[in-house]
Amino acid sequence: MFDTKTLQITALVVFLVILFLSYFVGGFVAARMARFSGLKQGLAVWLWGLVMSIIAAVVIVVVASQNHTATVFQGSGAGLKLSDFTSVEALVSEGLIVVLSLGGALVGGLAGLGYHRKIDRFGLESV
Repeated sequence: MFDTKTLQITALVVFLVILFLSYFVGGFVAARMARFSGLKQGLAVWLWGLVMSIIAAVVIVVVASQNHTATVFQGSGAGLKLSDFTSVEALVSEGLIVVLSLGGALVGGLAGLGYHRKIDRFGLESV
């Protein structure tokens, strides 16, 4: 019905939209909790996400390198090669993931500042 390339692109677009919205909400909430540093809070959300992703990747590599798990992965044909991550399509996808996650966190952080700016401008009685 659909070819593989179309399904891959559709899945990537859906994933990127969800990723952007997730980081936007994270940056927004962090900025709402902080008073005047929405951009810094958005950046901190992105950095924490990056750190957690690295930790998860290391744990997955360690678990997959264990003897009993490696045979399961090799038997299912799920082995990954470096060329899987360095093709043009993969590099573009990885770049989009970095740019959209960082952009979402920063834009969310800036959007979260709006609440405090309203309060500071009008006072608590008029909000």
